[in-house]
Amino acid sequence: MPIKDDILTAREFFACPFCNSKLIVKADELFCTTCDQVYGFDEFGRPDLRLQKPKNVSVELTLSPDCFRESTEAPMPKRINHTVRGVPGLSRTAKHYYSSIPVSEDKNAVCLDVGCGPVDIKRPFIERAGYTYIGFDCDSPAAPIIGDAHAIPFISGSFDLATGHAVMEHFRYPWVVVEEVFRILKPGGYFHGWVAFIEGFHDSYFHMTHWAVSSLLRNAGFEIRWIEPDINNLWFVLHDMFPRVPGSFFRAVCAPVSLAHRLWFRIGSAFVKGRTATEEIRRWKVPGGVMFLAEKPELAG
Repeated sequence: MPIKDDILTAREFFACPFCNSKLIVKADELFCTTCDQVYGFDEFGRPDLRLQKPKNVSVELTLSPDCFRESTEAPMPKRINHTVRGVPGLSRTAKHYYSSIPVSEDKNAVCLDVGCGPVDIKRPFIERAGYTYIGFDCDSPAAPIIGDAHAIPFISGSFDLATGHAVMEHFRYPWVVVEEVFRILKPGGYFHGWVAFIEGFHDSYFHMTHWAVSSLLRNAGFEIRWIEPDINNLWFVLHDMFPRVPGSFFRAVCAPVSLAHRLWFRIGSAFVKGRTATEEIRRWKVPGGVMFLAEKPELAG
């Protein structure tokens, strides 16, 4: 879909990133009647809805006596869609991720892809799951709309699904971003994403454990539907240690080491008492990343 069509689809949802009021869209500018901010278009004709002046925000945190341990007792995902069926060339991790996007039966459902990057990668799967696709990014030349996830330029309560694939680790203030995602979702809307853990530095700030993901989501008001460890932990390590080496090398090295890793924990579980050598602990020790699905409660404003 051309960028112009993406903009036409998204224009009814545009909001001022400074005050969250609906923007008036004109031929050569976007205007906020509440705070008088004016936004323009870049040389490619894309609306640039990034903040034009500093914005003070605050995040409220609730401390409790047991704040040093995070509960992540949530069921593992049930694969409820088949958007990856028949798609060639997908890695195991990609199939794992895209097959867990919740399917919508509402023909008017809309998804916001936060930090979308090149839209042709994720758009087909999101559309096959039943959503109209809208994506934005802070600086990607392939994004149809330019915006900052710390001040999402869309109207509150507008989206049925928000996705954030491999972007959460790149945000300077992830607490602010997650609250912004909560704001733009409709009550009952979903936030589906993946965040790096073992993966090496790649212009990133916070690589997160499952406890960190749980804490972020719950603090923003989300109800967690599931949190799951990704599988390609060793692949990420080798990829960072030996850049530009063919993938066949990684697969050849990873297979026996991964098998030994599983066997070690299985043998250990027979001799070690307690939970230190269980399959659950093994999966959470060194995942490449963490996948999640959270829901904005129906009664949330």
